[in-house]
Amino acid sequence: MAWILILAVAVVGAWLWLQRRPRLPRIVSPEYGALAAGGARPMARSSGERSAEAQTLLEAFRSDEMQIPEDVDRDDRAMLVRILQLLAEYTEAREAVLWEPHETPDGRLVAAAWSLGSEPPALTEQERLFVELATSEQRLAYNPSGPYVRMMALGLPVHLSHGAVSVHFADAPTLGTAEIEQRLRRMAVEVSARYELLRARANLSVRTKRLRRMIRTAITLQGTRDPNGQEEIVVRDACLVTGAHWGALVRGTRDDSTLALVRHSDGTPVSLTSGLTAQQGSLVGDVFHAGRPRLIADTRPLLEGDEMLFDATPLPSGTRSLIVVPIRRSEEDPCIGVLVLGRTSRAPFNAADSGAAQDLSTIAAGALETAWAWQDATLSAKTDQLTGLPNRRAFEEEFERMIAETDRYGNTSALVIVDVDFFKKVNDNYGHDAGDQVLKAVGATLLAMKRTTDKVARLGGEELAILLPQTDRQGALEAAERCRKAIEALAVRTGVGTIRVTASFGVAMYAQRSQGAGSLFDRADQALYAAKHGGRNRVEVAPD
Repeated sequence: MAWILILAVAVVGAWLWLQRRPRLPRIVSPEYGALAAGGARPMARSSGERSAEAQTLLEAFRSDEMQIPEDVDRDDRAMLVRILQLLAEYTEAREAVLWEPHETPDGRLVAAAWSLGSEPPALTEQERLFVELATSEQRLAYNPSGPYVRMMALGLPVHLSHGAVSVHFADAPTLGTAEIEQRLRRMAVEVSARYELLRARANLSVRTKRLRRMIRTAITLQGTRDPNGQEEIVVRDACLVTGAHWGALVRGTRDDSTLALVRHSDGTPVSLTSGLTAQQGSLVGDVFHAGRPRLIADTRPLLEGDEMLFDATPLPSGTRSLIVVPIRRSEEDPCIGVLVLGRTSRAPFNAADSGAAQDLSTIAAGALETAWAWQDATLSAKTDQLTGLPNRRAFEEEFERMIAETDRYGNTSALVIVDVDFFKKVNDNYGHDAGDQVLKAVGATLLAMKRTTDKVARLGGEELAILLPQTDRQGALEAAERCRKAIEALAVRTGVGTIRVTASFGVAMYAQRSQGAGSLFDRADQALYAAKHGGRNRVEVAPD
């Protein structure tokens, strides 16, 4: 009988405890997909993310390994709306709102979720002051004047920073102020805990996506040997990982004195074009030399000031926030470049975005360093060390390419051989150092006079060559004559005085499938020989 008595006492005690516990009203909510009342901001915000490209990155993973349901964020928002509806009914309020700081430098409060309507409530200036007061001092605030309480706000921790929950009344509540406060405090704990849980899940989802994209980036970089392809992958994936609207990749030069923009994404402002340089004193240059990233959530001071993004190139207008991170394997290794990311929307970059950019730059550093070293070695093998022009090996590759294009597209092309007149006398009279300076100046002059499609190379000694694709006989003659006049007018200042030289030009033409490709060089050489024997400082064209 004793155990029956004990059981009876326990049941009665539990019943009495339940009777004393405040009764929370039950709210009948619509189904998940139909929120007729109330709303919330998306939990997993990823401003600027391009869903189609993001899906492409994720295709490398099996779909059954790390599934993220498409409706998770919608369900989480519906859950928040329901608990705020419960709070409103429990306190006899017309509406309940959860407030959080916006991701801006001023930390302005915005409605994270609300219980009524498709849009968050519009507060009067006094009501906003009450909410901000409750948030900053983490206490209760309400309007003490008037016939009844119109609103009440309570500060509470939200998402590792301060936020608040408020209730708003349309009519005089039957509950007293003390009872409303007690119920608000009790329910605010539930709202805060639920929101923290949902935010944690949203953040985990974002971090998981970022991690998967970074892994995909590493895999893709390992499978790509082309430096241009690797640069494109880094810029594209950096925009995806951080939600940037545009990105630019800057490479350090061999002596690390100047950086150059080598790749940019679609949507990059037109003022940021390939070839821009950045020395120390510019934002990009300072990040490279200091090795420390810069997160600029609000670019207005930068736009209003004199700080340049690149040399003589300010930050493009319309860029609201910016991330600039150095590219290197680790903090102990030297920087090899800089990654620049911009966002044009009101939602600024945050510390998590900056961290993701740094992680991706570390992942990319090894692949880029190897690719750029290979690119330098290849370029060095095809570059004349004195003049910086392509050497004979590179010339022969371009020569074959020009012949193939002419055979395919038709018309004619030309080969021009240039020889500096009496160059041996220059070396004998002024020395080899002065002769080297003359060759550099002649090569630079030919580069300055050529068209975009033309190619200039040094064949050896004082002999240079120009390839003129898709050029007729008259055009080749005019191009060679312009170069001849430019060299004739050239005054090369050296340590032993000013030196003037002239050059002779031999021109040979190639027509589509004329079977003359093999003799093209010989015919140009014969024309050059004729120019020299004809008095030098002249242009001769070989007969067809």
